[in-house]
Amino acid sequence: MLKFKTPAQREQWVAMGTKNPALVDLVIDVSEYITLMFGKETVLTSILRTPEEQAALYAASPTKVVNSPHLTYEAVDLRSSLYTPEEIASICAYLNLTYRNANGKKVAIFHKIPGNVDHMHIQLYR
Repeated sequence: MLKFKTPAQREQWVAMGTKNPALVDLVIDVSEYITLMFGKETVLTSILRTPEEQAALYAASPTKVVNSPHLTYEAVDLRSSLYTPEEIASICAYLNLTYRNANGKKVAIFHKIPGNVDHMHIQLYR
């Protein structure tokens, strides 16, 4: 089952359907995978960010990510606290084996931004 952290993300999700329909399909697929394999829900915590939100998010990080795919409907974040480390590894492996980015970047990673919570980052470039 797919859920949204905030009502704004639900609105962004609808917009993403026209901006990056392949990423929408991927998120629906991984949500079904998570439900089938682990009986758990999927919560989208981030879709679209402004440049100001991006800068604030990485303010405490030694790595500054300026050109985030979140600025252009090419990435989403999933709440990872719902899953065990083994489940996270399985989800990321499933996505990275099933989907490809033309630029060679992984589709799914699990990471932590200093000063923020761990999460699964999923990106699919158009």
